[in-house]
Amino acid sequence: MRKPISVRSLEQLGRVRLSSSFFMRDFLHSEIADMNGIPNIPDDPTLAIAVGRRLCEELLEPLQATFGRVAIRSAYRAPAVNTFGNAHGPELRIERAKLRSPHLGSTGRSGLHGRAGHGRRSVVCRSIC
Repeated sequence: MRKPISVRSLEQLGRVRLSSSFFMRDFLHSEIADMNGIPNIPDDPTLAIAVGRRLCEELLEPLQATFGRVAIRSAYRAPAVNTFGNAHGPELRIERAKLRSPHLGSTGRSGLHGRAGHGRRSVVCRSIC
């Protein structure tokens, strides 16, 4: 799938079902992006979909089956959104540091998909890669 360049193609990306309970649109919301007019769109939607499906199937769906409904607040952040968040105040860095979901649209240095980071350290989420 190509990177969306229109509202229609972004809607199509959002309608991609990642699992029985989750769609790609559940993962694309970002308050930072919304408030600052930064597009939060994966550069590689095919990779983001593949990693999102694996995240849903191997982690989120089992959690939901065990504990009840899981609501995703944000799971994907475009590099521009992360850069903006890091550069604009401690309140954004604190929010990011609370809990980082795997970065759905990138590949880590080791070649594995689904990075998560805390501060300057990156950790590869091996359980979903």
